[in-house]
Amino acid sequence: MPVRTRLIIQGTPFSDEIAAIEAIDEMMIEGAQETTKVIQPLWLDEATYYPPPAKLPFQFGSKKSRNYYFAVIVKNRKSSGGRYARTKKLQQSFFMKLLQSQRGVEFVFGSNSDITKYVVGNFDKNRNHQVPGHHNTGWPLIADTTAFWMTATEEDFLKRMPTIYAKFDARRQNR
Repeated sequence: MPVRTRLIIQGTPFSDEIAAIEAIDEMMIEGAQETTKVIQPLWLDEATYYPPPAKLPFQFGSKKSRNYYFAVIVKNRKSSGGRYARTKKLQQSFFMKLLQSQRGVEFVFGSNSDITKYVVGNFDKNRNHQVPGHHNTGWPLIADTTAFWMTATEEDFLKRMPTIYAKFDARRQNR
């Protein structure tokens, strides 16, 4: 199941004139596209960081996860001498996309990998499932990385919006 978090920014025009509302929508989309061009490569660079190989002995999250590793991963030769052979699939799973919503834009930061929450934790720091061995190896929490880049996204975007025409509100939503 993919994990992700959103930064939702909505603009409320000070005037009810249709032309002003349409102009704000266009300004928001253009500003959001420019912000995405700036932030996306920086966020992906940090989100896709791979630390050196695991420190041994590896600390599994549970006996069940240890048994799974040796029964499935090692047996199916996805390891080299008992060490997991990295496939870079996690690295390739991260994304940042831009969505248009009613009177606003959404910046979505996420991963399409089922293992994300076990390796780098969840995007919601309150629901952290990072395995202790991954933490000990140096995998940073994705919640911390993403929180920093969401703040940078919000600041960059709001800097591009003329506040003379509308008020802009931002909120974060985890899933």
